[in-house]
Amino acid sequence: MLDSLFKPRKERIELLKGQLIRAERKLDRKIGELGARIKKDQAQAVAFAKSGEKHRTAACVQRIHKVHLFKRGVERRRDMLENWVVQIDAASTDEEVGVVLNKLAGLLKVPPSRLPDAIDKFTTELEFQQTDSESAWKDAEAQQLRQAEREFEEGIPTEDEIMADILSQAGAERETEARKATSKQIESDETADLRARIRRITEGEDK
Repeated sequence: MLDSLFKPRKERIELLKGQLIRAERKLDRKIGELGARIKKDQAQAVAFAKSGEKHRTAACVQRIHKVHLFKRGVERRRDMLENWVVQIDAASTDEEVGVVLNKLAGLLKVPPSRLPDAIDKFTTELEFQQTDSESAWKDAEAQQLRQAEREFEEGIPTEDEIMADILSQAGAERETEARKATSKQIESDETADLRARIRRITEGEDK
């Protein structure tokens, strides 16, 4: 019952708020890293597709999809942290802040006194270890998993969509490279023809 009467002092409030803000920034950086990883994997997948390596292209596509799922999970946690900071700022008294932090403690399933450790854990247990899309962690109870998955994956491209995009990019790059090669060949032929004409004219003058 003492936990339900938790009323933090101003110093503790500021410390927790600062910790939440730092945690939010940490997840922002993680999101940026995952975005860069997706771009790198996409470039690799396009290269494999251009060279006709179907199995390696498919493996890249699966990895891209998993990273998209993981990134969505990190974005959710980042948004939750941001929301908690907003709620703390909106509270006008220590008692109201206590209510917010009690709610936060309830969500993290810890007593309010353990919030600092729980917040750290909330942002450090983000290791990318998924073996398939089903194992990408999601904020849902078991009985709500399917609905949570649909909401979680909304807006995330499917593997088929990613593959179609990769093949489209590979085709476009092949076409561009073919045009450049043709253009260079034409320039080379024109240059060779011009040199031959100059040589014939020069040789004619010599005679």
